[in-house]
Formats: sequence, C-alpha cells, structure tokens
Amino acid sequence: MEHELLDDGHQWRLDSGAVLQVRALKWGEGGKVVGDVSILSPIGLSLAAATIELSDPRHRYAVGKDAGSRNGNDPNIWNDALLGAYTGILTAHREVVVDPFDPIDMASEPLPEPQRWTLERLLPEGLPTEMHGDSGVAKSTVASIIGCCIALGSPFLGHKTIPGKILYLDFELNREITARRLHAVAAGMELDAPPKGFFYQTLHQNLTTAFDAVRRWCENNNPGLVIVDSFGPASGSDPLDHKAAIEMLNVVRSLGLTVLMVDHQAKPAAGGLSYGQRRAFGSSYKQHLVRSAIQVEKVAGREGKISLVIRQQKSNFSHALDDVPAHLHFDQGRIWLSPAKASDPEFLNSASLNAKQKVEAFLGTNGPSTIETLIEELKMKRQTVSNAFSGLRKSGRMPPATETKKDEQGHLLYELSQQ
Repeated sequence: MEHELLDDGHQWRLDSGAVLQVRALKWGEGGKVVGDVSILSPIGLSLAAATIELSDPRHRYAVGKDAGSRNGNDPNIWNDALLGAYTGILTAHREVVVDPFDPIDMASEPLPEPQRWTLERLLPEGLPTEMHGDSGVAKSTVASIIGCCIALGSPFLGHKTIPGKILYLDFELNREITARRLHAVAAGMELDAPPKGFFYQTLHQNLTTAFDAVRRWCENNNPGLVIVDSFGPASGSDPLDHKAAIEMLNVVRSLGLTVLMVDHQAKPAAGGLSYGQRRAFGSSYKQHLVRSAIQVEKVAGREGKISLVIRQQKSNFSHALDDVPAHLHFDQGRIWLSPAKASDPEFLNSASLNAKQKVEAFLGTNGPSTIETLIEELKMKRQTVSNAFSGLRKSGRMPPATETKKDEQGHLLYELSQQ
C-alpha cells in the first residue's frame, strides 16, 4: 500500500486503486488506538465509514466485512489492509528513545562489579535470554518453575537465584489456565499458593503495542524477571523477518531487566540437524542478540513423569553449562522438577547426551565395563571414550586411572566412583 500523511491522519492507496483513510486518532493505554476509518472505491464511492478501535481485530474485521458487502471482495482483503494501516500508524507514532551521544574516555571508567546472574549461569541479570524447544516439552512449565524459584529466592536445580518480583506476560493462554499451572507448581514446592510477587498479565496485542504500559509497570515495580511467553505472538511479525526480530529484541533490551523469552524451534529437515543443534525458529538474530540461549528437550515420558535435558547453547559471560538432566513430575495436582543423573535409565539412549554423559549413563546402568565394550555399544571412537574418562575423573565421577581394576582376563574395567 502507498502511504500518504494527511493533515489530520493517514491515507493508503491500495493496488486496486481503493483508498483507506484514518483520521482523528486517539491514543489510550496499552496501545489502544481509536480513529475514524473511511474506505473509498477507486472512483471515490464510500464503501465503509466508522469510528473504531484499530487495535481491536474484531473492529477491523467488522469494517472489512461492511466494505466487502458493498463491493463483493473478501472481507479479509480489507481486514489485512486495516491491519497494515494499524501497524503503520504504530510505527509512525511510536515513541523513539534515542540514546544520548556522549562518548566517554574508558580510561576514567571504574571497573564494574562482576556480571550478576538472576539465575546462576543461565539468566544474566539485566539482559535477555531465550528458551526454545519443540511443542509439548513443557517450556512454559519450566519457565513458571524458574519464576517461582526467583520469587522465593530458592535454587533452581541447584543453581542460585537472586530473589525478585516476576512479571509473566502471556501471549498464548489465559489467566485461568496459568493459575491452574502455578497452583500445581506451588503445591509441588509445598506452598499453599503461588509465591507472593508473581505477577501475571494476558496480552492479546503484540509487545511493541503494549510496551508503554509494560515499561511503566516495570518502572514502578522493578521486577527481577520478566517472562515473555512466547516470542512469536509477542513479536506479532513473520518469525523469519530479521528486521522484526531485531526490533523486538531492541524493545526487550530497552527494559534493562532480566527477560526470559519462551520460543518454539525449527522443525527438523530430513537428514538434517540433531535436536541439540537446532535453534529457535525464525531469524538467526533471535540468538545473536540474546546473551544466553537455552534449549529444552524431552527425552522420555510416561504417566506422571517426563525426563528433560536443559541445554545451554549460548553463554556470553561464562562457559556454557554441561547439559542438565531433570525429571518433571505430575501427581495429584502437583508439579515439581527434580535433578536427574545422566546415568538414569531414561537418558541412556538419548541423543541429547554428550560423550561424557553417555559413558556415565552406560556405566551407571551396566556397571564396570571394558573400553572395547563401550566402543562397541556406544559406537564411539577409542579417543572419544578416553576423553570421556578424563572428564569423568576430573568431576570425581570415576576413580583415578591408577585405581582402575582388571577382570579375570586382565582387561581394564572402568566404573563410576561409589557415591
């Protein structure tokens, strides 16, 4: 659509020659936009005219339906045009915050404190993190548990947290469903109700539209963590659009808070990447512009329990964590997450485990084994298995090499340390 700025509004000329005008704009909280809408045919006949809330898709569709009834076009054609107009109006009127250009001499800049972590090694304080995985792997539940741990100042799977308020921005579900989940998580933590300071808001418009209201709330309440669930509807744009992804991340970064963005990941192509190599679906800038990237993988499941691997794919301020295995339990209205070991049988055949974890899982399940057995059963090279032994010894999971026992034939038997 060809856009023209009018003295009292905006005008768009469609490819068909029809004209869409929006005048007398009024702005409300949370991105609410009201205006006088007129749709004219290519020869200037009025097809529709109404004062509507442009930010409400139901209002846009009603005007589109009215215009379609007069010229026989599909109402969705007009609905799409109105959505484009609304998006254009937001872009034209959005408050632009320009950072002051005042370079400093870094020689006089004092040494800052070390980087703090809202969640140790996983969520760097004041910066965005994204967490992705396939549909149905309990990403939102994991995010809710992380939020409850931070609200309480309790560890998450052994990792320390900085206590603070939580703001959960939900772009997918509703208050009732989320309350049900949070009460179950609270019960799993032996609480009577979700922790105090866990705030929730359902949003039906994109984050950019609601940003002024979100920012004001954050300025007044200073949450320790903002959870955005999920990136796609929060962005409201084509996930493959680099420009839209960059704009969304810039909006998130401008909050200056710790933000955890839940996201979906790309579906596997035939013969393509393994699960652990896959990234969030869409623009690569989703990963470029966050400071920590986490993947959640479901490796096993049965009634009342699923086994997960929480994998850090990117960390700007520390070495990426080793994969974190965990069990998510569901029982009689309770949900809780418990630490797991790579040697637990659920993880034995998981393609998600690295070589060290696969060797640990095999030895934990099968007991003392020769290196030849490990090479054959795990389909690994001898050097890979030897490197895994070194890693397990460094972490205390295997005895020193000098204490390795032998079988009756004199073959070295490798085993895990007794704990």
